Formats: sequence, structure tokens, C-alpha cells
Amino acid sequence: RVHVVNTWVGAIVGAVPPLMGWCAAAGQCATTYRPFASSSSSSSGGSAAADASSRPGLWEEAQELLLGEGSAGGWLLAALLFAWQFPHFNALSWTIREEYRHAGYRMLCFANPGMNARVALRYSLLMFPICLGLSYVGVTDRGFVITSTLVNAWMAREAVRFWRYEGARGSARGLFWASVWQLPIVLVLAMVHKKGLWEGLWRRVGGRGEEEEWEDGEG
Repeated sequence: RVHVVNTWVGAIVGAVPPLMGWCAAAGQCATTYRPFASSSSSSSGGSAAADASSRPGLWEEAQELLLGEGSAGGWLLAALLFAWQFPHFNALSWTIREEYRHAGYRMLCFANPGMNARVALRYSLLMFPICLGLSYVGVTDRGFVITSTLVNAWMAREAVRFWRYEGARGSARGLFWASVWQLPIVLVLAMVHKKGLWEGLWRRVGGRGEEEEWEDGEG
């Protein structure tokens, strides 16, 4: 309430949910503990105690999920949500800056309108390397780089107008609505361009997926 850093603190909170979802989805395959394996092996004498002692602790599991191999995708999704909140909120707060002032909240939108616009532009441009990173680490295919760039360019264009006019001439409203649409579109595109999604679909349509499963079962 007393410092403009409150926007950055709020952005961190907003970036946590996708990272939580990534950890939850990766939990079964990312951790070394296998509950079914331990229950089946507990029939032999002393194996249950050995299995219990070999299970990783909470800190070890957290390290594996957040810092282990394959965790970069989760951090990039969190970065996407973190960066998105600045063009979205900075544009929104500018339109109600007097309400924030009267309520006693110190916000960039009235304390430093120029910096408010620069921060929005800076994080709008950060969307490009973040989306490129999602493709680089294998979360999405290469087509996502092209399709996400088109959407990100739209928001970046509105962010440039917002920076140039510092919210005036309808630039704040333009950036706000661009951000409202940009995030869901990019996330949907990430699902559509999920790495291996279409290859697996075409294999199943052509019956090759079932043949491969049958061959693996015979082997």
C-alpha cells in the first residue's frame, strides 16, 4: 500500500498457480517414489521398511519437481503469467488512477506515469522470448513460435502506443483489451501446439499407434 513494488509482489502471487499445476501434473512421473511398487514388494520380509526408508522426503521431491530435468516448462509458464500482469494491470490501473490515489494506495499509474508505461512495454516485449523458450524446451512445437508471435505483436503494438501517449488517447484501453485476449489465446495455442500432439493423433487415426502397442505387448 505504501510502495509501488506492490505490483511486482502481486505478479509473483499470480505466477504461482501455473507452476503449482505443472508440479501436480508431473508428480507421478517426476518423483522417484512409486507407491504401487512399494506395496507389491512389501510382501517379502523387511522390504516394507526398506521401501519406506528409500522414499524421498518432501524437500527432495520439491527439488526434483522445481529444479530437476524437465522443470523449465513450468518456470516458463510462470514467467508468462508474471510478465502478462504488467501490461494488463498497468493499463487497467491508469484508467482508475484517481480511485487508487484517494484510497491511499501508492501506484505507478499516478506516482510515475512514464515509468508505468515503460514497465508495461518492457514486459509486453518479454512475451516473445518466453514463448520461444516454451518451444525450445519441448513444451510446444515450432509452429507455436509463429502463431504466438502474431498475438504477442498485437499486444506489443498496443504497449508501444501506451508508452508513447502514457495512457492518453485511448491507449490504456487498447492495451487493456489486447492483454485480456492475448493471454487465453496464447495458452490455447500452446495446447494446440503441444509437442507431439498431432503426431500421436495422426498415428492413432492411421492405426499405427495400435500396431505399435501390439508389437510392444508381444515383445
